Amino acid sequence: MRLKNLPTALLLVAGFTTAQAQAARPHSGWSVSAVVAHNSFNGATRDTVTIPGTEVSFLPASHFGMGASVDRHLGRWRLGFGLGYLSTHLLAKTGTAELRDKTEDWYRLRAEMLLSYTLLPLSHGALALGAGPAIDGWSTGSFDGRIVAGGQLRLSLDLDITGSLALVNQASIGWSGSPFTENDTPAGVERKTLRTLELGAGLRVRL
Repeated sequence: MRLKNLPTALLLVAGFTTAQAQAARPHSGWSVSAVVAHNSFNGATRDTVTIPGTEVSFLPASHFGMGASVDRHLGRWRLGFGLGYLSTHLLAKTGTAELRDKTEDWYRLRAEMLLSYTLLPLSHGALALGAGPAIDGWSTGSFDGRIVAGGQLRLSLDLDITGSLALVNQASIGWSGSPFTENDTPAGVERKTLRTLELGAGLRVRL
């Protein structure tokens, strides 16, 4: 390279570096998002009485749900408030068999708050880890249903599509009280913590 071309080359490198730094800079402002997620459940009840020698669990069956949230971005931090809806059925399972009762629907309405931190800013997205509380309201035809409190951890990966639109990919694990009340479960049936694994994808729009 000739020395007379050195200033031009330095300007090009500086411009490229600045553009990359600006692209990777965490977003500040508001955003809204919508996600469709598959929810898998474990826990809820433990029955060792109905079938002697066999442990039976009654719990919500795995199914898809949807959610929407409004988020405030402050550099690497993000505080979000969301609402979710899920419709599923009752599932009875043992260690070797499962039976899904499709005669009636179960419904879950969720309100959640999530505080997230960007672990890895990317030139076209970001990887973030979040945690926060959630309130679930369960209802169905045969059971009283109940409102339970819980919490969750979420790992999310945003991938920019355009300047204001991003693809959201997320994985969450959560814990909450059993959706059954004492009146829903006969004597000898133990209510247990409901554990949830959620895998979802959707869109986020920066405002």
